Amino acid sequence: MPVPKPYVRWAAAAWIVCSAVILVRAYLMPDRQTVYTAYAMAGREWLAGGDPYELERIAPDGEVVMIARYRYAPLASALFVPFGFIPDNLGGVVWRVLSFAALAAAFYLFVRFVVPGGDRWTALSWATLWLVLLPMSLPSMNNGQANVLMTALMLGAVAAARFERWNLAALCVAGGFFLKLYPLAIGLLLAAIYPRQLLWRLTFALGVGVALPFALQQPDYVWRQYENWVFLLSSDYDRSHLPLHEGYRDIKLLARWAGLPLSDSVQLCLQLGSAAMIAALCLAGRWLWRWPRQHLLTTLVALGCGWIAVFGPATESCTFIVLGPALASALADANERPKWRRWLLFGVLGVLLLTFASAWFRGGRNWFYLLQPLAALLFLCEGMIHAVRQTKNGNVQSRAVFAQAA
Repeated sequence: MPVPKPYVRWAAAAWIVCSAVILVRAYLMPDRQTVYTAYAMAGREWLAGGDPYELERIAPDGEVVMIARYRYAPLASALFVPFGFIPDNLGGVVWRVLSFAALAAAFYLFVRFVVPGGDRWTALSWATLWLVLLPMSLPSMNNGQANVLMTALMLGAVAAARFERWNLAALCVAGGFFLKLYPLAIGLLLAAIYPRQLLWRLTFALGVGVALPFALQQPDYVWRQYENWVFLLSSDYDRSHLPLHEGYRDIKLLARWAGLPLSDSVQLCLQLGSAAMIAALCLAGRWLWRWPRQHLLTTLVALGCGWIAVFGPATESCTFIVLGPALASALADANERPKWRRWLLFGVLGVLLLTFASAWFRGGRNWFYLLQPLAALLFLCEGMIHAVRQTKNGNVQSRAVFAQAA
């Protein structure tokens, strides 16, 4: 077995050290800087017939104020039941180990088999990829966020599509959706470009996921949990009445800062319009420009994750982990871009790292809150430019090659 080159060893050492520190901290301080306890609590509440959303314990007037660390679907509550039997210090470690392993495996598959040229990249390129992904992932890794596993499932769905494993792709999208809603954006893009292969499978997987909790608890209890879940999500969606630094880090925050607050209807139009534009670009790449499958899927991840960060509902600071894989692969391939776009990508990375590092200081999350959605918007725009310019410059493989590969 060949010995990894120094660059790869350094990147591996950085991941091992950071992961070890996080795991030790999680074991010694299971109740600090973590959301895992909410997951374990949800499993215990589900088993006992309680309410993990806490809506049954709010004030009599029914006002909902920034409730909840827990916002996941009833199926997620049922799947968290095993963690309810484990002490929180040990459970937090197990949860993180599973999430870290899933992210590392999915990212390797994505880079190795989906990103064009990933199987021929140098040791320096591989080290760059992993070293870019690490700081983008650390906030979610540290507090045990489900974002880590959610990102792994999105990458897994795309890697499965690369090898035409459509059942696995549908399962990954559905699993990610029941953790958080965001993966459905990637799933719908995949279903748009591969409708015959994926659309019915994804619909079936989502239907099974909705129905399965009724087989795991009393139907009236499960129905009530669905009502609470939907109510909680809808009540916490609009944060325009809060100070800027407490709002979601999305296009609506940028508009508020600029003195152009968006109404719910205008925001919905922007969300749907931008999603339609991205879908149209991917469809044109699939049928008009005949992009190779790897270029098509890599573009889909970059634009889909960019849309999640900028236009997706309920984007928080830790949500920006979704940009990590696409940004890492873009930076490792930066020499293929004009100089000004290379600097733009490095600027996006620098800004995101600055915002993550600011959280280490008291009140630091309130210092650079505008920079995250701005960086994500710039990355999304650069991704769209890159996709179109690659086609115009003839850098994408010929139609014949695509037809053979697809």
